[in-house]
Amino acid sequence: MSPTSRFRLHALLPIMTSLLALSACANPQPAAPPLPSLKTTITLTPGDIAFIQKLNIMNIMQSATAKSAKSNAGRNDLATLGATIAQDTTSQQTALATLVAPHAITLPTTAPKEDQTLIKRLKALHGPAFDRLYIRYLTHEAAQMKPVLDAEILTSSNTDLIKLARDTKARLSAYQAQIQ
Repeated sequence: MSPTSRFRLHALLPIMTSLLALSACANPQPAAPPLPSLKTTITLTPGDIAFIQKLNIMNIMQSATAKSAKSNAGRNDLATLGATIAQDTTSQQTALATLVAPHAITLPTTAPKEDQTLIKRLKALHGPAFDRLYIRYLTHEAAQMKPVLDAEILTSSNTDLIKLARDTKARLSAYQAQIQ
């Protein structure tokens, strides 16, 4: 073996050793297990379910009476309010459906029989008679729902339901301010 080839062999030996050592470090680690989903389904308490059902019935009633208000109201502001309420209840029903989708809860789509009579009466009335009954209904509905909304805000641990309750409470207050 010639001295130059021996020199090359001795020069390449440390380089090869370094490359082998570095290649051992370059082997990839096994893939990390997937992270759990951040969006978990929060269980609903019986109080939450009762609130959802009451809110659903209120939305059905307000939607039905608002449709009558758009065509039967004697006052223009009540007709406009009816259109606003119809739009608001539609978006609120969509939010409720999204909240209950992961759970085994079926929301009714029609008003209870005892409320059907009010809907029929409002459909039959026009002008000032409609206005009086509709204002009385909205005032009564707001008074009935206020304690339910307050209780949900205070007792629920579901942030989506708390937000929905706060938004509904603000909306009902705005409706009351408009009918005064």
